[in-house]
Amino acid sequence: MKFFLLLFFVFGCAQVTGLNMRKHQFGRQPTKIIWFQVAGLDHEQLAMLRFGFPTSADKTTLESSVCFGQAWSFNLYHLRPTPHQSMLTQITGKKDVAGTCDDWRLKPLWSYLGANSYRSGILEIDARNDESLLGAKACGEKGQNYLDESILWTMRAENPLGAEGYLPAVAQDFRPGKVYWDKTCNAQGCGTALRASLASIYRQFSKNSSRHLLLVRDFSLKHALERQNLIAAREVLREIDKTAEAFYQLAEGSDDILVLVTGAGAVDVDFPAEGKEWQTFDLKGAGALPRRGELMSPVFAQGARAENFCGMYEESQIFERLLSGPKQQGLELKIINPFN
Repeated sequence: MKFFLLLFFVFGCAQVTGLNMRKHQFGRQPTKIIWFQVAGLDHEQLAMLRFGFPTSADKTTLESSVCFGQAWSFNLYHLRPTPHQSMLTQITGKKDVAGTCDDWRLKPLWSYLGANSYRSGILEIDARNDESLLGAKACGEKGQNYLDESILWTMRAENPLGAEGYLPAVAQDFRPGKVYWDKTCNAQGCGTALRASLASIYRQFSKNSSRHLLLVRDFSLKHALERQNLIAAREVLREIDKTAEAFYQLAEGSDDILVLVTGAGAVDVDFPAEGKEWQTFDLKGAGALPRRGELMSPVFAQGARAENFCGMYEESQIFERLLSGPKQQGLELKIINPFN
């Protein structure tokens, strides 16, 4: 009898430490969140990288994610919201994003985290005026406080009004509520690649902050697809994958880092059907055509609380999955969960 009681105790208390054939600890609270929102990203686009590897066994970084999900993109107003609207839904947890000034009244993630001693920073890449969070400033009272609790860096051709210039490789004191413009950027692009720029920003941003959120809002893939420039789109995707790899490695060496990559306004690409046609596409970018937006966007997760992002759900639920821990066995984490 004692033997069976012992077996019950051992197996009843055993904890699963693997997910998706990878080592993973469940129920970890992320105190460091690195979140990439990529406009236009669709999971099949990874073929542009995967089919160019030396062997079929080689994988992209995003394929190696502990957890993969698909998020429905529709909201209360649109069947296919713009990527900017989808991003707002993801960071607010609200489905009533209409594309008006009222959107800035919706409380963003960093407002919840700020009350729990989290520092927040946002890097926008190639965001047009109607895609940028700076749009809040044009909405008067409704949006005047939207960015007060976060630092905003922007990589775009022109210097936004009121922004302070910075060089990614130069140490600088960045302050919440301020906007900083990468001075290496012009109409031809930016002089610093995403990997190098983000690595430099993250070193300075995280140095004196044990709890933080770094949000990357990248529109460069979407714009390349709009131009039907598949070669440029592939290079953007490669840079995103390599940048995510550096943060995935950080997450693997820590138990409190979450790395999240979410699509917004996913674009379906009609790729070639045969190997010979693919070879032409791989060399010249010909033979493939971006089509209309998808109804779902991909979600890739690595690190603490990554288990929350497996499966299918609405993109408004990404917000809740970030803040909510497991409810079983008394492990519910109430520190930053606004739903309790």
